[in-house]
Amino acid sequence: MIEESHLLAAALGFSVSDEIRLAQRAVELAREEPPEALQDGGELRSWRDTSRAALSVYTSAQGHVRCVIPFLDGARELRIRIVDVIGGPDPVEDALVVEVLDADDNPKMKLGVVAQDFHVNRDRLQKQVPVDAGLTAFARRFVVRAPNTPSQLEELGDAPTRFVATGLVAAQQGRPGFSPARALIRAQIEDCEQRINRSSRETFQRARVVCEGMEFDVVARYQDNHPGLIFRPGQTLEGSVLLVATLDPAHHDYTMPLIRPRR
Repeated sequence: MIEESHLLAAALGFSVSDEIRLAQRAVELAREEPPEALQDGGELRSWRDTSRAALSVYTSAQGHVRCVIPFLDGARELRIRIVDVIGGPDPVEDALVVEVLDADDNPKMKLGVVAQDFHVNRDRLQKQVPVDAGLTAFARRFVVRAPNTPSQLEELGDAPTRFVATGLVAAQQGRPGFSPARALIRAQIEDCEQRINRSSRETFQRARVVCEGMEFDVVARYQDNHPGLIFRPGQTLEGSVLLVATLDPAHHDYTMPLIRPRR
C-alpha cells in the first residue's frame, strides 16, 4: 500500500482506522465502476465523489487489493515531464520523478510524486515528453499561521514560500520507508473551501496555494476545534505533505475549476 494511505484518505473525508479498512471501503465504493485492465491480469477501478474526493483501487488477477491511492479529481493544470521512475514494493506503487515546466517547457522544479493512474497508462507515457497533470499535496503534519508570525520549520529558512523535495533526497540516500513523494512546503493560501464527502458525510478542506511560483491544491482533514489547522485565505501553510498526481486526461472534462471566483 502507498505510505500512510489511510491517513491520506482522511484528508478527503474518509476516516478509517487502518489500510485494511480503507481497502474494504474502496472496494465497496468502486465495485460498480468500469475496470481498466492491466497487462499483468489485474484491474484498476477509480471511484469519484461529487466533492471530487476519489479513490483508485488496484487489484490482482485473483481479485486481491494491491493498492489504494486516494486522490483529488481536479484540473490538469501543471505541465510536467517524467524523468525517472522509482520502483515501489509493487509496480502499482512506483513513484515518479518529474520536472515541473514553465510556459516554454523549461524545467523550473523537480519533485517526486505518486501518480494514481501511472501504472495503467505507463505504456502510453514517455520519459522527457511533456504531459498535463493534476497535483495535490496531502497534508501530513502542518500548521496554518499569519505571514508575520515565526515559522516552526527553521529548515525552510526565511523565504516567504519554499519547497523542499525531501522524498527525493531520501531516495538518493537510500533511506527505506520514506516515500519519494514527500516534501516540506511553506506556501501562501490564495483561496480555500470546505467540501463534504457525500459517501461518508465528512467534511474536508482544500486550499489553492502558491509555493515558489507554482500553484497547486492542498487537502487536509477539517477540524473546527483546532484553529491552527484551518485553512484561511492570506495565511501561510507549512509542513510535511505527500504529493499525488493524476496524468491521464481522457476520462472526464476538467475545464471547470474547483473554486469559482468570488462575486
